[in-house]
Amino acid sequence: MKKERVFWGVFLILAAVIMICGKMDILPDFGMFKITIGILLVASFVHCIMHRSLSGLLFTIAFLCILFSKELGLEKITPFPVLLAAVLLSIGLEFLFPKKTKYIETNYEYQNHHSTEWTVDDNVNDGESDHIEYATTFGAGVKYISSSNFKSARLKASFGGMKVYFDNALIPDGLATIQLDVKFSGVELYIPKGWKIVNDARCAFGAIDEKNPNRYDENGPTLRFVGEVSFAGVEIIYV
Repeated sequence: MKKERVFWGVFLILAAVIMICGKMDILPDFGMFKITIGILLVASFVHCIMHRSLSGLLFTIAFLCILFSKELGLEKITPFPVLLAAVLLSIGLEFLFPKKTKYIETNYEYQNHHSTEWTVDDNVNDGESDHIEYATTFGAGVKYISSSNFKSARLKASFGGMKVYFDNALIPDGLATIQLDVKFSGVELYIPKGWKIVNDARCAFGAIDEKNPNRYDENGPTLRFVGEVSFAGVEIIYV
């Protein structure tokens, strides 16, 4: 977290310098709109490299090509051909290099909870298990979690849709974690009212939204989100 704060701080300072230099004719003046969007895209480019997001990297390059197509002489391949190429490359790389992650976190402290450790077992898919894994690719699916001792889940969606219901799950330990790996997909999570949400997931051209207000119980369980959401949307619906 500290490294990211330093990165964004330095980046924004350099962005201000570039804009001033452009207006003083020290650098080529592309216009404020192009400079602002270009700065955001370059920041996204560096962010994707830091977090090893291939799809995010490809689409950032595609948007940069579209934005500066005239200056780069790329009018013939923008906007749709370069976007289609980014989609096809993302799909191809997803098949060739699937992300195999086994997320293990230790020494996490939150409010009244002491350090805890959790992991997702690649072979566990039962909705009644403590650790859940569920994945969809180029399709849609529904998962019902009914574990009486829910601890963690890994949800992966690529180019598809997913609905996961947690309304029959219990968190007796007081803390559970969901690792998200969502790309070009729409995910709906049905969460019991009273659960507190802590969102520590990274979003690149994506978002995690809460559909309806939740008055969580201060003494109730906490559900923490980690992982990454890229070019996708995750919607939390309280039931």
